[in-house]
Amino acid sequence: MTPNRSPFSPVRHRDGGLRFDGYLLHRHPLSLWFGGKRVEVPRQSLELLDYLIACRERVATREELIARFWSAEHLGADQNLNTCVKRLRKALIEAGGSDLIETQSRVGYRFVGHPDASPAKRRGGQASLLLASFGIVGVAVGAVFLIGAPHEPGSPPREKTALAEVRVAVPPGRNLCDTTLFPMFIDGLTENLVADLQASSGGEVAFLKVGAGETSFRTPEAPYVLDLTVRQMPDRTIANLTLLSSDDGEVLWAQQMSEPTDLDNYLKTQERLSSRLAHAFSTRDS
Repeated sequence: MTPNRSPFSPVRHRDGGLRFDGYLLHRHPLSLWFGGKRVEVPRQSLELLDYLIACRERVATREELIARFWSAEHLGADQNLNTCVKRLRKALIEAGGSDLIETQSRVGYRFVGHPDASPAKRRGGQASLLLASFGIVGVAVGAVFLIGAPHEPGSPPREKTALAEVRVAVPPGRNLCDTTLFPMFIDGLTENLVADLQASSGGEVAFLKVGAGETSFRTPEAPYVLDLTVRQMPDRTIANLTLLSSDDGEVLWAQQMSEPTDLDNYLKTQERLSSRLAHAFSTRDS
């Protein structure tokens, strides 16, 4: 007898995002979103979810999962798997969605989610609007965009419409390391980055600092979010800057920068990273 198979067929977008039951799973970087808010899920639980989706038409056995994420010889691997699944389920439910992980007693687990009824609309126009305010060639010139039919030689100039100010929410940067070399480094980097970005935008984009607890940016005033993460080690500091749609967390642009860690004067490392990230953002390709 052929087992019942999940009708799930993930709605995959150009950036690699998968939509199911109101969730959006991004793979680059790996993150989960629901209702325009990022869902806090431990990294290993996210990797487990991604794997269960990939083999959704069958049950992933416990032995298979342990071998993939730990090892058969790993002490406590069985309990680690239980904890990993428990944390994933807890995150899915607390986000406001459903538990999409089905347990096959003494066998393993299976993903039972379904695709959204209709894919969310693309925000190409919004992304172009943001790019336009940085003067990207082919999208806009200065702070204007052109409307109407393509301009023909000898015809009257096309009308120009001024762009409204674009707003981008900037939450505090996040530390991805277990330890912190300089407790105020990320706060200072965020401050510098906002100032550098504001200067490079020419006043056409407003970068709005928001508090760490403010995770809902789904407002017309801030249709975008800039997410900053930092890993700092004694020899080097790595910063990732990601532009996201505040509507559903779609990744629109991302950049990684690395600088030697100046243990004698970390302000220099802050300044170099901030300047380079702001420059990369303001000169990125469309």
